[in-house]
Amino acid sequence: MGKNIYFSPCPLPPALVDPATVLIGEVGLGGQVRSVSQMELRLKEAAKLGFKRAIVPKGTKFPDLNIEILPVSKVIDAIIAAIPHQELTEEDLEPDEEDE
Repeated sequence: MGKNIYFSPCPLPPALVDPATVLIGEVGLGGQVRSVSQMELRLKEAAKLGFKRAIVPKGTKFPDLNIEILPVSKVIDAIIAAIPHQELTEEDLEPDEEDE
């Protein structure tokens, strides 16, 4: 028994998750990400709404839908895919005054 989860934009801070990313799938109790019905229709609609990337369950093939598809099999993979790589600067690596 999984729960269907549809959210957009992601409820995480905007600096963490790209607001142009949509996640579609069902989450199982073991942390697996499973497919939901009418996936292609959902992806077409997401592309129409301006989403650029979709994180979806692994194992399904889709025609070109003008949206980048990121297939995942586990929730942790979806979290990692949702958080874009961010470069650290020297300033980010300096300790805060409170830490000293």
